[in-house]
Amino acid sequence: MRGVVSRAASAAVAVFFPISCAGCSTPDSALCGDCRRELQAAPSQQFLPGGTPVWAALPYQGVLRNVILQLKENNRTDIAGYLKPLVSAVIVLAERDAERDAERNSGRDAERSVLRAVGQPVQLICVPASAGAWRRRGYSPVELLVRRAGFAHARVLATTHGGSVQKSLTAAQRLVNRREAFRSRRPLNGRRFILIDDVLTTGATLGAAVEAIHGAGGEVVGVAVVAFTPRRNQRVSDFRTFS
Repeated sequence: MRGVVSRAASAAVAVFFPISCAGCSTPDSALCGDCRRELQAAPSQQFLPGGTPVWAALPYQGVLRNVILQLKENNRTDIAGYLKPLVSAVIVLAERDAERDAERNSGRDAERSVLRAVGQPVQLICVPASAGAWRRRGYSPVELLVRRAGFAHARVLATTHGGSVQKSLTAAQRLVNRREAFRSRRPLNGRRFILIDDVLTTGATLGAAVEAIHGAGGEVVGVAVVAFTPRRNQRVSDFRTFS
């Protein structure tokens, strides 16, 4: 009975608030079956300019690009749950690598070994949205994705300035625009973190976040993103994928 009522309620809502697929605009579906099948994680590893490893679930193109834009620009929070498998996949891989790195280094660096031995777990940090983006949306897309995926995250970083909209800038301009864009809310001595963001493009935003954490005494052991933008003249097949 409850299922019948729920379907009836959904049908009634659809009459007054019609929805369309966030991936291809097919009517009457938040995300159609064909588009869901396009969102199968094929994780690949990238690296920030400073060498920090980044796990990305898929290239930023096609259905995934449309879905992320709908989430960020058109307040389609109803589709966040469909990205849960992608978010979960890259976070799990980043956490796995962090623990492997800890094991490899445990015998090499006594000070770091002691810090880890007393229970310094790896924590997740979502790259914060600018104040302007928050006012415009009323929510953080990255934090929403992490919550829907069932992960907790630490509120460590704060923005220091808004800067220009990144998508309108060149790679060099992005670096300047994001310089000192974040600060840590507190000292982070001895703490390890995995950064989470939605899209890796040039790495300027994530690089600024890494610098802020390092400046506060913390360590960034990895990054997880939903999507990455392939560089010009690079094919998706050029990237090594992992199951």
